[in-house]
Amino acid sequence: MPKTRPSATPKVSRLAAPLLAAALALGVIGCSRQDPPSHDVDDSCCCEDLVAEVRTPPVFFEHPLPEFRFEDQDGKPFTRETLLGKVWVADCIFLRCNGPCPAMTQSMKALAAELVPLGDVRCVTVTVDPGQDSVADLKRYAVDHGLDTARWHLIRSDRKATQALLAEGFRLGDLDAPANHSTRFVLVDQQGRVRATFDHADPQHRARLLDAIRKLLKDEPLG
Repeated sequence: MPKTRPSATPKVSRLAAPLLAAALALGVIGCSRQDPPSHDVDDSCCCEDLVAEVRTPPVFFEHPLPEFRFEDQDGKPFTRETLLGKVWVADCIFLRCNGPCPAMTQSMKALAAELVPLGDVRCVTVTVDPGQDSVADLKRYAVDHGLDTARWHLIRSDRKATQALLAEGFRLGDLDAPANHSTRFVLVDQQGRVRATFDHADPQHRARLLDAIRKLLKDEPLG
């Protein structure tokens, strides 16, 4: 059962407010989870309750992804070269999360439906907990959530490679524990460059993400 939000704005201490704003600027909030984590995780974070109070705008930049090697839900290799020539949108979740991750998947699924008329734009979900989330788990998650794996890749690697992709590639901050992953969507262009990040839950961000995708498909500048 989701918690009932109070009508008044939650009170945040003078110290906590800037720390929360800094965390959200990176798109990092905590999740709780259903099963014990594969790493030490403090699942007592209540930051989700304050997400609606502190929003960060879409962040536009241009940064080439480093080389990486993951595997998808079918056990096939997934590398930087796999989607060269295509626009794609990525998110970062873990499958046993019962915090924002299910909502992120639903947001991505809704986005995927809107992308179909635009052409071959792909979705990519990166598990931030590869110690728990196996290839078989990714496959089952895709089936259970009705994901079109012809256009949606669920990928995993080891913890070191995952951390490198998130921090050095997506620029979403250091992943010190699975529960501290980003909740932003990451836009990657046809040349394998990260171009922007967006709040998955903000309708205005969704509109700007779709607009950015259309521009990339037409080779138009973003911003």
